[in-house]
Amino acid sequence: IKPMLDKVINEKGYGDDMKVMLVKTKFPQGSEKFIVNACLGVEIPSGKLPADAGCIISNVGTVCAISDAFRLGMPLIERALTISGGAVAKPCNLRVPVGTLVSDLMGEDAQFTLKEGETAKIISGGPMMGFAMPSADFPVAKGTSGITFLTAKETYLVDEDPCISCGACISTCAMRLSPALMVRELKADNVAKAKRYGLMDCIECGCCTYVCPAKVRLVQRI
Repeated sequence: IKPMLDKVINEKGYGDDMKVMLVKTKFPQGSEKFIVNACLGVEIPSGKLPADAGCIISNVGTVCAISDAFRLGMPLIERALTISGGAVAKPCNLRVPVGTLVSDLMGEDAQFTLKEGETAKIISGGPMMGFAMPSADFPVAKGTSGITFLTAKETYLVDEDPCISCGACISTCAMRLSPALMVRELKADNVAKAKRYGLMDCIECGCCTYVCPAKVRLVQRI
């Protein structure tokens, strides 16, 4: 797709001002700070935003919404989202009105169906950064990127064990923080000390929770 986009950019006369860049497919590459670093080689300082480095990060959905608002006078009334997970009979991408209940999209005559008795966990969002929901009776919001229906084999539903100080969460942290130390201080209600360990720089990617052998809900506590 890159050659096609490059061709259109050149045909429109934007070749000197616009460039398409490919980045590695790896998590959490989509985070705005990582995009800036991958494309420009600039590291955004702690506590700062891309704007402080002279950058504006806008995804395709946001740009389309801005276009609809200015060109058509139309507010954001629809949301494109992905329905996925092992409990879904046929994963799909949908475009639905904002405010639609997810449960209304399910069923034989609806937008998608679930495998009977397979759903063990429903997540609003993706498996790494989404939020677990008690049921499918919740609305699609303007920030809903997808709904994930996990089977029992795809999730871990047991209680967490005590931290064994193995350091796995520290070695895997994309932001080079110390999740175990931050959570230890948060449990003691020492928020100020947790901030000194980098609490406000956490992007909540969920990598620390994923690799924790004790299954401590690190990112949820943060």
